[in-house]
Order: sequence, then C-alpha cells, then structure tokens
Amino acid sequence: SDALNCPACGAAIELQAAGQTVRALCGHCGSLLDTSHPQLQVMERSIASQPKMIIPIGQRGRFDGVDYACIGFVRRKDWEGYSWQEYLLFNPFAGFRWLVAYDGHWSWVEVLQEEPRIVDSLPVHDGEGYRLFASGSATVTEVWGEFYWAVRLGELTYLSDYIAPPNVLSSEQYPELTEETWSLGRYVEPEVVF
Repeated sequence: SDALNCPACGAAIELQAAGQTVRALCGHCGSLLDTSHPQLQVMERSIASQPKMIIPIGQRGRFDGVDYACIGFVRRKDWEGYSWQEYLLFNPFAGFRWLVAYDGHWSWVEVLQEEPRIVDSLPVHDGEGYRLFASGSATVTEVWGEFYWAVRLGELTYLSDYIAPPNVLSSEQYPELTEETWSLGRYVEPEVVF
C-alpha cells in the first residue's frame, strides 16, 4: 500500500490498490479525492460520517481460496427506493471482486472482461441463456474507501439484471460515460460471508 496526504486536511491516506485506484475518500475530513494524478485533487467535500457497514474497510477474508481485503463501500438506491450495499474487495493478484448485500441476501460478483453474446435481445454467458429479472436506474447515496472508477455521490446508473439461478448477469450503463459494463454474480449463503 502507498501513503498519500489529503490536500484538504493533510491527513495520511493509505491506498490498498495503488496504481489502480482513481477515487479515494479521506476518512478524516470526508473529502472524495481524485487519485489518478500525481497531485491529489478534491472532487467533493464533506461526505458525512462513515456509513454503517456490515464489512468494515480493511477487513480481510478468504473467498474461493483467495484472501481479499475490503477497500470500498457503496450504497445505491433504485428507482423504487430500495437500497443495497456493495463492498469492493481487492487482492493484488486476483484483482477486484464485489460482495453485494440486499435485504439479508449476498452475491459474489465479478466484472466480466468480455460482454456476453446477445441472442433474441437476451444475454448468453458460458452457453447459458438468461432472462430479464428487473431493470431501472440507481444512484449512489453513500461512498467510503477507494475505487477503480471515478465514483461520486449521486452517480446515476441504468441497471438490467438477467437471471439463470443461482447466477445473475448484470448490465450497468453510465449515461455520462456512454459506457456499459457486465458482471456475473452468484448467490452465496450468509454463513459464507461471516
């Protein structure tokens, strides 16, 4: 990990995924920082106090035989007012993964490097067809830690979830970036997480 100093308050900030992190939050003053340049820049000031997290930043755990550290936390709220928590995990060799918590249910999520094939407007991944489960928009309502993209409060994403239980294939579109990412999640029992 590498240490930097917050340009707003001077506090030391240690990055767990240095070189891959583009946003980090100063836990001392609540400034969201752009870490993609040698000179740190404040993007947003005074994010409120640390949110309630089930998995604290810095917590380490083993999943599928690999040790990960929790380095980031995002809470999103969808168009109907439902919210969920996303925990960004990092291992220097395996890269990034997500643990997503919604209403007591957990999913292990990996961003796909290649988009799935689309057949009759539905995605196919690893030879398995998926059906649409839900689609709509979500916004970031809380953020804490460090991230590999330029996350910010209020960030809008258009989501589509396709299912082939126990797996879910998700598409996220960022209107400001004209970018789409796909991820594959699988349901995990809560005992696996704790």
